[in-house]
Amino acid sequence: MIRPNGVRPYFQFSKWGLTLFRGAFGAIGCLAAAVPCLAQAPNLDWRTIKTRHFYVHFNPNTEPLARRLAADAERAYEQLSHEMHPPRGMIDLVLSDDVDFSNGFATPYQKMRAGLGLLNDGGNKAVIVSFSINGEMPEGPGHGFVVAYDVRGLNRDPGFTPTPAVWNVTPGGGAGGVWMSGSGPAIDGSDIYFTTGNGMDPGRMAGNFAESFVKLRYTPGAANVDNGKPKLTLFDFWGAFSDFDRADRDQDLGAAGVFIIPERGNLVGGGKDGILYNLDKNNLGKDTWTPQFNLPFVATYPPNAPNGAAGSSRATDPSSCAAR
Repeated sequence: MIRPNGVRPYFQFSKWGLTLFRGAFGAIGCLAAAVPCLAQAPNLDWRTIKTRHFYVHFNPNTEPLARRLAADAERAYEQLSHEMHPPRGMIDLVLSDDVDFSNGFATPYQKMRAGLGLLNDGGNKAVIVSFSINGEMPEGPGHGFVVAYDVRGLNRDPGFTPTPAVWNVTPGGGAGGVWMSGSGPAIDGSDIYFTTGNGMDPGRMAGNFAESFVKLRYTPGAANVDNGKPKLTLFDFWGAFSDFDRADRDQDLGAAGVFIIPERGNLVGGGKDGILYNLDKNNLGKDTWTPQFNLPFVATYPPNAPNGAAGSSRATDPSSCAAR
C-alpha cells in the first residue's frame, strides 16, 4: 500500500486489527476531517483521516471504525512515546475490510487481535506483541507468534538494534493464534502468560501449543551481543483440550484473555466453551489436571468420564459440567 507521496504505511489493519490499540489503551474522542486519498485498491473510494501523528486510510463503509482507530492510535502514541523514540514524520495506517469472504482458498497472514503487553522487570523494559493467523489450519501453513522487543533496541541505544525475540506457537504444525479478545498477556516480572486458539496442540503433536495456557520467560538482551536481541523461552504450559476428532474444531480456548490473582498465585482464563479455568501460575500442569484440583477453587470440567485426560478431545464435555 503506497500513498501518493510514496510513503509506505507502518501498519495495515483488517477490520478487527483495531484491537492492537483498543485492547491496550482504550478509546478516546477524535476530531478529524476526512479527505479523499489514493490507497490500496484503486477501485475503492479511499479517504484519509489526518490526526496529529497519523494518516488513517479507509473507505466510507468503515468510517466509524476508522475514527475510533485514529483516536486509539493517538492514545497509544502518547503513552508509548514516553518509553521509546517515536517514528520520524507522520505514520500511515490502512484500514481494510476486503478479506472476510470465502474465495476457495486461504492465504495465511498475521492478525493482531490481542493487545500489547508492556514488561518492566527491574528496569528491563520490553514490548510484547502477539499474533493470530487466518485460515487456522492445524497442519499449516501459518502460525501464531509472540514477539518481544527490548525497549533499548527500539530506542537504538548503543549496542542494541530493534531485533525482536520471536516465539512460534506451532513450529511443527499450524495455527494456534493468540486472540484473547483485545486483551494483552498477563505479565508477572519476567513471565508472560497467555492462551492460544485452535491448531496443532500438544496432545496431538508434542512441541506445539494450540488450545493451551502458555508461560514464557523473557530474558533481556545484552549490549553488543547478537545485536542486543532478547530471548523468549517456554517455561510452562497446560494443554487444556484437543479439537481433533470433534465435530467443531474451532473451540478457541484463547478466545478470552487471562488474568492473575497475585495474592493466591492463580492464573484464570477461558474461551468459547464459556468455562473459566483456574490454574496455579507456578505450576500450570502441562498434560495433567493434578495441580488444578489443589487450588482454592476449580472452574473446569473434571477429567472423569465422560471426559478424558487433559489434552484430549473429550477434556471438556459440556454434558458433565461441574464446578468445585
